[in-house]
Amino acid sequence: SSHSAQEVHASLQMALRRLSRLSAQVCAEPAEEVIASVEGSVGRLVLNRPQALNALNRGMCESLLQNVKEWDRDPAVKFILLSAVGKAFSAGGDVRAVAVDGKAGGDLPVQQFRAEYSLMHWVAKCSKPQVALMDGAVMGCGAGLALHGRFRVATEKTVLAMPETAIGIFPDVGASFFLPRLRSQLGIFMGLTGYRLNAREALSLGLATHFVPASKLPALREALLEAAASPNAAEPSIASAIERFAGAPPADMAGALLGDEGGIGR
Repeated sequence: SSHSAQEVHASLQMALRRLSRLSAQVCAEPAEEVIASVEGSVGRLVLNRPQALNALNRGMCESLLQNVKEWDRDPAVKFILLSAVGKAFSAGGDVRAVAVDGKAGGDLPVQQFRAEYSLMHWVAKCSKPQVALMDGAVMGCGAGLALHGRFRVATEKTVLAMPETAIGIFPDVGASFFLPRLRSQLGIFMGLTGYRLNAREALSLGLATHFVPASKLPALREALLEAAASPNAAEPSIASAIERFAGAPPADMAGALLGDEGGIGR
């Protein structure tokens, strides 16, 4: 009847208004910039600021630090898995916010660098193995977050660099530990020039431990979660899971730095 049709129409309109209000509320709520969770025996940290290429701000550094410290003491967590949303792992620290606040006389520069350096210290000293899925840009503070861990997985999209000299500062976040240990003075070259390594170069220099195609990362994540359930020691289980998907970088991926290595070393 026409009366029933009017009731249905009114009900639909009411449902649509409720849905619209709920959608507006969801959109208004800021997304978590670090998604931290424990899945089985794995502590998962997902960088979730893709609109800024996952540049690490003070809040993100403090959140990462809090979770790393907590999981380091938690016997139920076997290892830590680091990944990111979007096309970058992390393009570095949030230098734009630091610069703006510093010019205004604020204390964010001090607080930001304190948070970054405390985070890198704890990542480096953490007793739990860490796996970093270095898909996309891995630069500056992002490189520090990934490179102090035990397993560092590169993909065909990896671009790894310490580009701080371009903005008038020095390679920090522990770069004075890992850059000088590269052969043929390539670390000095990287620090001075901000040279961007691809996966082949990063793997050759030992900054990456494995190469896995980006398309296989979802399956690798699942395999790592399964590996955590193994009664075996964490590191062999992690290595075995990664090696199921790992291989050589594409043959057509150039390694220009490797070809110039002799000249740079002189």
